[in-house]
Amino acid sequence: HFRAPVAPDDVVAPVGTAPRAPRDAGDASGSQPGVVVEPTLTHELSKELQLYFDRVTATVRGGGVGPEAPVLRAALESLQTDNGIHQLVPYFVRFAQEEGATSLKN
Repeated sequence: HFRAPVAPDDVVAPVGTAPRAPRDAGDASGSQPGVVVEPTLTHELSKELQLYFDRVTATVRGGGVGPEAPVLRAALESLQTDNGIHQLVPYFVRFAQEEGATSLKN
């Protein structure tokens, strides 16, 4: 399962409960003073979206050279125009960050 980041606006307290206070340095989590620890939400992506993500990231990692060049062009065009992949945006952002960090280290 993929884990999606939580936006503060997405966290809603159940009806009839008070919102939780931010964690402070006095709790057992070992967090820094003033640091708010947000929970993560787990949601399931369809198999099609998981396959799409895997295929696009594999193509990008491969550099899109040789016979993969048309596949890379199609993948980039799809990322630009397809409306049904909005759930994948956080994962593509994380992928880009990780790949960028890796290439900077090399």
